[in-house]
Amino acid sequence: MFFFNTKAAVTVIAGIAVGFTVIFWTEYRMLSLFAAIVTAMGVDVWIRIKSEDCDRPLIHPDAGGHIWFAPIWLVGIVLSILIVLAHFNLI
Repeated sequence: MFFFNTKAAVTVIAGIAVGFTVIFWTEYRMLSLFAAIVTAMGVDVWIRIKSEDCDRPLIHPDAGGHIWFAPIWLVGIVLSILIVLAHFNLI
């Protein structure tokens, strides 16, 4: 993945840490992936809310993390939908 800024790296590292913690406790891969994604999205939204770099923090590149120029919360929503579909064997 191509991180657009360091805020993206921070959010992804936080998500990976939570994902590994969940898989250590439960050994359930889908749950750990979902926990990692939700954590990364939550940290990104928190960073965006606290950001004073711009006037529209929800989508502005300076406010939060971006992967491939897409906000992490947008990438997280798409990945969450794919995980749910895979869990129910729809894809």
